[in-house]
Amino acid sequence: MSKIVLFIELLLVHSATQSPIEIQEDCNEDVSLPCPGINGTNFRAVTWYKFINQKQVGIVRKSGSRIQHFNFSRTARFGQDHSLFLPSLTPGDSGTYECGIGANVGGKNLNTKILLTVPDCVTQAYLTTVADKLNITDTSSCPMRVEELPVMWSIIGFLLIGLAKIVLSLITIGVVRAIRIKSSRQQQQRWRS
Repeated sequence: MSKIVLFIELLLVHSATQSPIEIQEDCNEDVSLPCPGINGTNFRAVTWYKFINQKQVGIVRKSGSRIQHFNFSRTARFGQDHSLFLPSLTPGDSGTYECGIGANVGGKNLNTKILLTVPDCVTQAYLTTVADKLNITDTSSCPMRVEELPVMWSIIGFLLIGLAKIVLSLITIGVVRAIRIKSSRQQQQRWRS
């Protein structure tokens, strides 16, 4: 008897500690988060939540043919197979979502967590080119990755700029002094003449 109880406890611990499904999508893309475990119409309700500051916040709920939208901070709706459709992702959409399935009588309720990761958005500058017509720009959009320069290169760059400023300042001071000396010599020659 104790083996059966131990087996049941292990099954309960396994189902309670299932790791979330991990999904990574790019910024400005649309995503449909899947809700696995739905078999046809064998459920009473499907509810999507997002965990914000460790609190479960309702997004949208479907019970029969009735759909209820909660006071969620962005546009979201049911997609195909009761997935959660989120258009135009931003890094703020990253987080843990949960699909809660309320089963019909005799069925088993299921809660599936999904970890969504959206990296920072990178904007691309477009160059304007001169052609036969004025104001023609290249509007092709390609994803662009930004690579940061190592700290040492940044320091060397700042030092070179500083050194160039010092050299230009010394040249300017030398030119001003030469003009003053030349001007004072010309004035002395006028007074002597």
